[in-house]
Amino acid sequence: MVALINKAGGSAAFGKWAKKHVKTKVGAQLATVVLGVLIFVDDYFNCLTVGSVMRPITDSHNVSRAKLSYLIDSTAAPVCMISPISSWAAAVAGVSFVCYILAGLIKNWLIVMPIAIVLMIATLFVIRFFTEKKTSAPSDTEKTTE
Repeated sequence: MVALINKAGGSAAFGKWAKKHVKTKVGAQLATVVLGVLIFVDDYFNCLTVGSVMRPITDSHNVSRAKLSYLIDSTAAPVCMISPISSWAAAVAGVSFVCYILAGLIKNWLIVMPIAIVLMIATLFVIRFFTEKKTSAPSDTEKTTE
């Protein structure tokens, strides 16, 4: 679908508009966030589309690729999560259905809640365990010396 948008000229048209109207580094970052909010069909589609459209613009304003990826990712999933017509709506409905089934089998919501809390703590532990690195890779514009 991203290739279709590129072939149809949608990316080029927005790129031309943005290059004409976006004059500063902050403006390039704000345009990235606004486009990320406007494309809310799916978070993966959002990341691919906004990334391919905004990369030339942010590169021309010296916004690092790490900053661009942070801005795109921090708008993609939250916006898709609150949109009722995104693919996340089906995922949330599916999880809710599983919770209803689990509650029906256990017959007591007081048991389901501690299980959910334990699973959230376990998820946080796994995230912390696998994300110890606090620094980002050097940006594409920075030169590394060896």
